[in-house]
This record gives sequence, structure tokens and C-alpha cells, in this order.
Amino acid sequence: MDDQIAQFKKLSSAFASAAKAVLEAQKAMNASKPVTQNIQTTCEKAAASLQKISNADTQIAALQKALTARGTQARIELEKERALLAGLVAKALQAQGLRVEGNLPLLKVGHLSLEFVFGTKGACNIWFGPKISRLAVCGLDAEQIAAKTCEFHSSLFAAEFDEQAFLKKLRKAYKLALTTAGKGDGDRVPIVALMTNMAFLMQKPTFLTDPRRESFTPYGRVEFAADLSRLKNRTIGEWTLRLDVATMVQTKRLEDHLWIPRNPDGAHYATASFVKVQ
Repeated sequence: MDDQIAQFKKLSSAFASAAKAVLEAQKAMNASKPVTQNIQTTCEKAAASLQKISNADTQIAALQKALTARGTQARIELEKERALLAGLVAKALQAQGLRVEGNLPLLKVGHLSLEFVFGTKGACNIWFGPKISRLAVCGLDAEQIAAKTCEFHSSLFAAEFDEQAFLKKLRKAYKLALTTAGKGDGDRVPIVALMTNMAFLMQKPTFLTDPRRESFTPYGRVEFAADLSRLKNRTIGEWTLRLDVATMVQTKRLEDHLWIPRNPDGAHYATASFVKVQ
């Protein structure tokens, strides 16, 4: 194909020369005072230039056919490369005990999802849930993607989780929210208000005695939702946690809802309460 491309470059130059010659002939013919000599010279030159590109259709058709075939071959190779990348990521994650589901461009790893974006600036977006919150953006490198995914999965869904300790803090956060809203036990409070109080209760004594940025322990929507998803028992003492599913309108603003992983796809919740066990 290199020879065909070289011929096309020559053909392109010939087209440019022919176009220039034709325009010169046109200028000579349309002059306010046409000079016959000029018309003869420019027209003959233009005709000769056009003769050089008389077989252009054949050359262009052959090059087009060759380029189309190579493009098709490259597309097949690209699909194989992408499938290989996904396979390497899946293999690395499975080695860490994480199951991978789905098909490109979106793979699911537990409550995380990997969105592959291919192109000149290819990347892999690691999401919490079905593209709920973006956790990180990685290059299209299998080891990097797998390592980052394992890191997030481990930090959000670590093996150890003390349900009763979490429920105890959650109950305290709920009571704080009730006091702020002027409500009584059993009433619903915005789930985001509950999250805000939990973030405060998660802080270490160093932050509470001297609240500086460097001593703050991040605890946001993703961490709170992940912890709530791990509750198998929602009862503490005589109280049971109740979560209320958000309406379509409530899901439009972040301050009105929180997405929590629930098999298979999770759900958006708007309010929460602790009600007495019957």
C-alpha cells in the first residue's frame, strides 16, 4: 500500500497543478480585454495538466479499496485488543476473589463498575454502583485498573464490619438529626442529614479537640452507602432501622437521596427512621 499512497501524493500534486492551470486559463478567457495568445497558451497548458490526471479514478478506487480492507482488519485487531484487556483485568480481579460480570464497555465487580472508554484518550472509569459516583480514572492498563479496583473494594467492603457498633453510632446520629429537626423518636429524617451526623461521629478525638483538615477522616456518600449495604441485621435493642425509597423527583437532587447497594442493582433512599420492634 505504500506505493499506492506515494502515487496518490503525486496525483494530489498533479491535481493542484491542474487546478492552478485551469484557473489561469479561466482568467485569460474572462479578461476585460482578452489576449488570444494568452488564451491559447493557458488553455493548452490546462489541457495538458488534466491529461496527467486522466486515470485518477482508477488510482483512487484502488487506494480506497486497499484502505477499506486495512481499516476492517484494524477494527478486528482492535476488538481483540480490547477483549484481551478486559480478560486480563478479569483474571487479575478473580485472583483476588472478585467476580467480574458484564460485557464491554461496562463490567461489574460486586458493587463497583468499570467503564472502559476507548479512543485517542482511552481510560477506565471506576464507579461506585451503576455509575453513581466516580471513584477514579485509570489508564487502559490491566494491572493498574485491577489494583485500583481491589483498593476501593477493600476499603469499602473490608472483611471486618462490626454491625452493632455501626448501628449504635447510626442510632446516635439519628437522635441528633431528630433534635435538629425538632422531631421525636420514630419520625423520619432525611437520610443525608443522617449521613452528615455519622461523618461527625466517625471523627477521631484529635479532630474533635482541634478540628483541622489534616486530622479529618473522610466519610461521605460512598462510605456511608457501602456501610449501610453491609447491614444484615438492622435492629439494635428495641429499635429497627427503616429506610424509605426515594421518589423519582427526590432522585434529581443529591441532597434529597442516597443510593445504597442492594442486590442486584441497589436503590435510592430519601429518609430513614428507627422504629420500635413490634
